[in-house]
Amino acid sequence: MFARMPPRSARTSKRRVPYRLQLESLEDRLAPAIFVVDSISDSGDDNPGDGVVTTQGGSGGVTLRAAIEEANAFPGPDVIEFNVSGAATFTPASPYDVIIEALTIDGYTQPGAMPNSNGPGMANNAVWQVILDGSGLPNLDSGLSVNMSSANQQAVIRGLLITGFGAGVALNADDGGHVVEGNYIGVFELEPGTTTRNVFGILVQSSNNRIGGTEPDDPNIIGGNQTEGIHIEETNVTSAGNIVQGNFIGVAADGVSDLGNLVVGVFIRGSDGNLIGGASAAARNLISFNDAGGVVIQAFPTGISADGNLVYGNFIGTDVSGTVAAGNSGNGVLISGGSGNQIGGTHALAGNLISSNGDNGVLISDFHQFDVFGTIDVPAVNNWVQGNFIGTDVTGTLGLGNDGNGVLIRGADNNLIGGVPDESGDPRNLISFNNGNGVFLEPDDFLQQPNGADNNVIQRNFIGTDVSGTVAAGNSANGVLISGGSGNQIGADNLISSNGENGVWILDEDTDLPAVDNRVQGNFIGTDITGTLGLGNGGNGVLISADGNLVGGTAPGARNLISGNFDNGVAIDTGANAVPNGLAPQGAYNHLADNNVVQGNFIGTDITGTLALGNGDNGVLISGSSHNLIGGTTSAARNLISANDDFGVLLTSSEFDSSITAQRNRVEGNFIGTQIDGTSELGNGLSGVRLEERSIYNSIGGAADGAGNVIAYNSRRIRDTGVEVAADSTNNPIRRNSIFANEGLGIDLFEEIGPGVTPNDTNADEDSPDGGNHLQNFPVLTSAVAAPGGTTITGTLHGTPNHTFAIEFFANDVADETGFGEGRTYLGVVETTTDALGNASFTANVAALPAGQDVVTATATDVTLVETEAAIIEPLNDTSEFSLALTAIRVTPPTAIPAPARVFHPFRLVRARIFRGFITLLTRRNFAAPTTIVLRNLPPGVTLLNPTGVTPEGDPFITVNRALRKNRPLRIRVVYANALGRYAVTFYHGFRVDVFSGTFVPSPV
Repeated sequence: MFARMPPRSARTSKRRVPYRLQLESLEDRLAPAIFVVDSISDSGDDNPGDGVVTTQGGSGGVTLRAAIEEANAFPGPDVIEFNVSGAATFTPASPYDVIIEALTIDGYTQPGAMPNSNGPGMANNAVWQVILDGSGLPNLDSGLSVNMSSANQQAVIRGLLITGFGAGVALNADDGGHVVEGNYIGVFELEPGTTTRNVFGILVQSSNNRIGGTEPDDPNIIGGNQTEGIHIEETNVTSAGNIVQGNFIGVAADGVSDLGNLVVGVFIRGSDGNLIGGASAAARNLISFNDAGGVVIQAFPTGISADGNLVYGNFIGTDVSGTVAAGNSGNGVLISGGSGNQIGGTHALAGNLISSNGDNGVLISDFHQFDVFGTIDVPAVNNWVQGNFIGTDVTGTLGLGNDGNGVLIRGADNNLIGGVPDESGDPRNLISFNNGNGVFLEPDDFLQQPNGADNNVIQRNFIGTDVSGTVAAGNSANGVLISGGSGNQIGADNLISSNGENGVWILDEDTDLPAVDNRVQGNFIGTDITGTLGLGNGGNGVLISADGNLVGGTAPGARNLISGNFDNGVAIDTGANAVPNGLAPQGAYNHLADNNVVQGNFIGTDITGTLALGNGDNGVLISGSSHNLIGGTTSAARNLISANDDFGVLLTSSEFDSSITAQRNRVEGNFIGTQIDGTSELGNGLSGVRLEERSIYNSIGGAADGAGNVIAYNSRRIRDTGVEVAADSTNNPIRRNSIFANEGLGIDLFEEIGPGVTPNDTNADEDSPDGGNHLQNFPVLTSAVAAPGGTTITGTLHGTPNHTFAIEFFANDVADETGFGEGRTYLGVVETTTDALGNASFTANVAALPAGQDVVTATATDVTLVETEAAIIEPLNDTSEFSLALTAIRVTPPTAIPAPARVFHPFRLVRARIFRGFITLLTRRNFAAPTTIVLRNLPPGVTLLNPTGVTPEGDPFITVNRALRKNRPLRIRVVYANALGRYAVTFYHGFRVDVFSGTFVPSPV
């Protein structure tokens, strides 16, 4: 028999004693009852409720079973302590009673036991001397089970080693608020070769419980259990608001060795608002080595969603230092059917380290279950993944990649990866070194009914670099892969670089599930965080194998910097699963890459748009795709496409099916080969634009204002062109562009024999089909007269009879060395129609020539409307090469006469002998040379023979370059309509002569 004892005071080192903080009525007792267990036998209490523990008539000592029975029967809070001589191993023959009254069981009171005293990031040095071994129970009952019948009562279980039970600790359906701290719960070798395990480490089916804590003696070691280390489940009562902090879950006390639970470290099923970890080092759980995953948040099979759970500040898949791989065999974190769950956060230390796991770092998916009662679907929406290191060590500089993807979203919608900084901190995730993709959005094909991952946001992450954003730390596959998902936003402010394949890849799923309306905006793709150094992705910067997606845009902040990548900056490619239009089965999706928009980006330069940081192939590749728009007619839509190793823009057929060609794409308003000022040099390695492999009806520039591209300084490596059209590509209009300073021709229509100036075809029938744009003839310019108000250009064109052509005119400072043009400045357009022999002439009044640009050239585009093979009425749109250049004659109109220094009128008129053809004048004074004589109001029919000029008022004048003497005759030659007239000058009363003295020299007429 052992009487009740007052509480101990020796444990003053513990800052917080849970059972002293409970909220309950004292029930006329000033202190809790203490029962000290001194026997490992399994006898029950002789008379529960009498306030003392008596076993076997008073001869059996105080057993754990009897102490629990007495505590349950005697009202008020109680404490069970231990003072067992020798090993304190308890092997119950039957389950202990469920704890129904406020009770603390403290195993650290056993002599030789010691709670942990080490801080965060260190091994757990606790010593456990009280062992509960349930391996002899027949039905895998729980070790210690709690189910309080009254509110505001608390059970505290601490300092125990619990093994061999169905659940080491079970917190059952009551109001909760219990504490499980400082225990070792899991696998244990009692004797060599005799290992025991619990089925569950801790089973929680109530609310507001705390497992572990932030004090040094709070953490539990929970490992080696047959299923989950911690299982939190919503059943017929609410199970929410539980806190799991500071524990080693799946890791031995040394923080390094494998003690993995055989399924999951922490499993939350259908339960809401639980906190796993916290925003401090002391709250961090170490969750590693578990066989099927670190943390799982899952809907209950009846359809109850798991919502609002927080996973903060944990190490999931590493050792206690965060530098050594200790991965869980499955996913680091899995959310399956839940909303509003948050993995990490914006405030300091809220982010998790999720690395070296056997599958994905984080997986978010809808929950599905199908059985005889039907299908249950619970969506996973509005979950947040923020502030985590996923695939690195704790420093963010070394690789501990997850074997799968960094983050996988499978068929789930409206989730956020990253976010926008707020007053609490930065939501940036570091997602690097993973063996799959950095972020992967894929369909969920449950019951072969694919459902895309839609409307998710991937924002402000480092994907493929170290934590500084300056060192390569790429994921093995793509930075971001969207497969069959729509409406997703990539950006702004992601750094997506040095990944093994593409920076961003958007593609249709192999099923009939398109990826449409995805937006890639405001990212650095292929550079470091400064945007000045290359950290290129191993494939394309952005690869689109789907319809209707946007790369960049016209809104502020939408620009992507896409530079330094190994392949193309942007590739729009139909991909391997494409089916040509008209050949796909009825109702099936054809998986082409059409109707995408690429606007406002810097592709191949640094962030300033002034320095080269080129992609390894083309700036933009359009492969077997149609109706895509590269650029636009406003300055905000303009792409800067420069310094790339091959072509600025390449249009070609699909590499997987050459019958799928590039058609009706538009390249408008871009700077291709220049710096951002549109005039300074950067160039691309080959031609600015190339059309090949039966590319048809693609528009380079256009007839609308702002549609013209600047295409300059291209072909750094070999002598290529501004725009080249391969021999098999036709009907491509090249209009209103500024094309200058390219190494080769401005426009080159290839023949079968190759590039170079193509002479005009003199035949009167249609132009040859055996060449680019059907080898459309260029105009022949015959004259060009330039004045400040405009330029008049005449010429001829020989082409297809009875066709209408748009003749566009350009100015340049010099002609190409072949004598044929480039066209730097667009002047205007005139349309002309050929006659039955194919001949046409034109006179065009176009814009004035810019200063220093006296060379004029022209192109001809066949704008005759025809019905195409696609049953579309549209212009033929073949554009020619530039014409032979012509240097314009500049003419300056008369300049107005300045106000005279002195004016004298009239002259003294002596005679006017019309027969002799002159008027004789006498001055009243001397005039120094030069002098301007203006004849006002000449008689009808009288004109000056050779006037120097005409005043703005229309009066003729002459300039006299000798001095005039007073009363010395000055004869001015005139022409009179009536050669026989003999009239005195005085007959014309309105006639007047003005004399202007000075140095003014009028311009010629």
